[in-house]
Amino acid sequence: MNTHIPIILDVGVTGFSSTDQPIQLGAVCPSMVNDLTGPRSNLREAMFNRYIWQGKKISREAQNVHGISGKRLWHLTMRGTHTFAHMFKEFARWVSRIQKQFKATSILFVSYRKISCKEMLTKSLKINYMKMPREWIFWDSCESIKSILPYCCDLTLDGVYKSITGRKAPLDPKDALDNALTIIPIWNFIILRTCLLSQKSPNHFLQLGILGAARCPENVYIKQILKKKCQ
Repeated sequence: MNTHIPIILDVGVTGFSSTDQPIQLGAVCPSMVNDLTGPRSNLREAMFNRYIWQGKKISREAQNVHGISGKRLWHLTMRGTHTFAHMFKEFARWVSRIQKQFKATSILFVSYRKISCKEMLTKSLKINYMKMPREWIFWDSCESIKSILPYCCDLTLDGVYKSITGRKAPLDPKDALDNALTIIPIWNFIILRTCLLSQKSPNHFLQLGILGAARCPENVYIKQILKKKCQ
């Protein structure tokens, strides 16, 4: 049986035009924190967070969203030594370990963005003469949320989170990793809603490996925010 392991993904960018590129990549694997005591519950391995030096000017509009200036990025990337090629190789190794651990046939990257994470990554891959692994699937949850919550007036990540959980998202909306953590309850809500509409048991999706952390309410609040990001 094909198994698709979800990884929640978000990126920070240099701007919002067709030529802009990612400067931060944050990801978390909800399936790795599903079992609070099991061998797969390695908190450090459950998440990935890297800053990327692109050598490009960061637009004022983008800085207002994520708060990262060119000077700050220079320091976050060890004086510009953490390039996209360096980061992507690390990211691919992290994803590969998860895929092997769960014996998955493919990885399903889930995001909640107006700008496609896949498009952003693909642009930088082409510049660096690199290719996207064929078993990686990208899916943006924006359209699903629009159909599931047609009366939700605030379709920002914070607004959707509040509509689903009844409270404000407690994490930093400017940080890509924090956004990825915030998306997990939204992802679970979409899948559980799909269970109701398709009249299938959540076990069906658990068997496919795509439900992630739905057995625990908000993953015991994302395992206490991954123990404050592993401190």
